[in-house]
Amino acid sequence: MPKIALSICAELENVTNLRPSGSDFRWYLKMKCTGCNEEHEKVMYICEEEQSEIQGSRGSANLVARCKLCKRESSVDLVAGSVKPYATSGKAQAVVTFECRGMEPISFEPRAGWVCEGTDGAPFGDVDLADGGEWADYNDKTGESVAVYFKEATFSLDTSKPKHHKK
Repeated sequence: MPKIALSICAELENVTNLRPSGSDFRWYLKMKCTGCNEEHEKVMYICEEEQSEIQGSRGSANLVARCKLCKRESSVDLVAGSVKPYATSGKAQAVVTFECRGMEPISFEPRAGWVCEGTDGAPFGDVDLADGGEWADYNDKTGESVAVYFKEATFSLDTSKPKHHKK
């Protein structure tokens, strides 16, 4: 079960710690079946709070889907504790990791549900990147414009070792 990390790159103007607003955040991804390489027609989303039953198993996953071409059922789970804030403007940084079985992400769409902080710590909620990957506002405390300009998303195999706790 490969773990795939999503890294994003964005320009941050007078803000930092761009992150999902909570566990109900939806990660919108275009997926591909690893069995037949068929791309799913529609963008799917993965939400940490949602679980779907896996047929023929006692398990569940955050996303369960069937390939229309090969009819194979696949699943994706958001790895617990893997969500990290994006804070390095202009440089790619991993923000979440997915455990994939039978399908893998090929593109990411940053939509609504993000939050960030001004350089003075002022909170900005409801950062919506659906409009061309851009969001802008004004920080009344500092008198500065604030903005996020989404540039790109990449996926890579997460080769980090799981942390084992000693008893």
